[in-house]
Formats: sequence, structure tokens, C-alpha cells
Amino acid sequence: MTPLAAPARVALDAYLRQAAIVGGAPLFPSGRAPGVPMHKNMASYYLLRAERRARLAKLDRGSWHPYRRLWASERKHRSDVDVARAGGWRTIGVMRQSYQLADAQTVLSVVENAPAGHTSDTGESQPATPQRFT
Repeated sequence: MTPLAAPARVALDAYLRQAAIVGGAPLFPSGRAPGVPMHKNMASYYLLRAERRARLAKLDRGSWHPYRRLWASERKHRSDVDVARAGGWRTIGVMRQSYQLADAQTVLSVVENAPAGHTSDTGESQPATPQRFT
């Protein structure tokens, strides 16, 4: 189970009051059968429609994936275990490899915030050690 942020909980409670959903009914029901969850293709249709209506550019590499990638990447400074659990990933490896991407701002902060003696800030030449990044 993943906790919800307070604003999301408020919005969800308001939706549930309006929708009059009771018990084990799906949060996003199929339009034709209220007891059946909406198919993922229909959810993707609604997402793309909402992006168009909001005049947002289509995001690269999928419908939902870019949002999950952004969510995970914005939390790179947090515990991997907690980010993976909150995001619904079964393994930390999948989250890291497929969702947490390097970005220019974070890479620059890694370089600028290196401990003394580990970069050219000492004025001395440091031996280069090849590193493999995964």
C-alpha cells in the first residue's frame, strides 16, 4: 500500500463523494460495466486527451512512462527503497535502470559538490580511474 500526499487525498475523497462508489468498486470503472475497471488503453486515451486539452506537448516514449520517469527522477535524492515502494516498482534495479535518468542539473551538482581532493580543485593532477556507470 502506498500513502497519498494530503492534496491527493483531498481530491480523491471529493471524487469518491461525487461518484458514490461503495465497497470494492473500481476507482476508474469501465463506461459499459461499472463493476469492471477501465482498460489501460482507455485510460491512456483519456490521458492523451487531457494533454491535448491542456495544450501540453506530447511527451516522448509513451503515455504513462514519461510521468513515472519524471516522478522517479525527481526523487533521486531520496532512499531508493522508499522511492521504489512508493512508485510501485517491485525491484530497485528496474526503477533505477528504466526510470531514474541522469539529468544535466544533477550531474553538475555531483561534480560541483565533490569532496576536496577528488577533483581538479586541489590544483594537482589526479589519476583518472575508468568507471562503469550502471
